[in-house]
Amino acid sequence: MKLQDKRSLVIKYLKEAIDLDYGEELYIPAESRNEQKHLLGTIIKEIRILERIDPLTASSLIIHGAFKSHRLWVVLKKVASSPTTAFRRGEDGQVERIDFKFDSERSRRIRLMFQDGLSIDEIREIEGELTPEEELLLNAKEKEA
Repeated sequence: MKLQDKRSLVIKYLKEAIDLDYGEELYIPAESRNEQKHLLGTIIKEIRILERIDPLTASSLIIHGAFKSHRLWVVLKKVASSPTTAFRRGEDGQVERIDFKFDSERSRRIRLMFQDGLSIDEIREIEGELTPEEELLLNAKEKEA
């Protein structure tokens, strides 16, 4: 199978995994350990690409190899944990939920504007007030350039 065909197949696997309900798993058979390792690596590369486009979706997928029912598998699982949720426990033992707002489309637009050469002020004019995280990221990238 050609490399491009394998990549297309892996992308189809990822689309199917994204459409799973939380907690469901997609099992992909592998004929040998070598094939399993190669498939794991290829899927991980595609998930890294997905992270740049949609980090929340990418973070909901877990991948691992398995040996089950006398067969080798690559397993993609969709999990419900969110990277935008954290919990803080105070000295009194009370647990407080913290939700972080994350707009991947806005982040993508800001990143593209910066790559296109817009200044931070121009980006601020278009997108409105920037979050402290966005300011920090853009200032760091501006210093790199």
